[in-house]
Amino acid sequence: MKWVTRGYGYISANDHETLEKEFLPYDALYAYFRQTLEHNGPTT
Repeated sequence: MKWVTRGYGYISANDHETLEKEFLPYDALYAYFRQTLEHNGPTT
């Protein structure tokens, strides 16, 4: 993930655009795991 988000600086016009793009992978992972926990419950 570190290298993916670092690359956004090379494809963005400014810091604001970089921040908008950077959060997308983290938001997607959060949504995936939240949904998985809601449907399957926590694992031990």
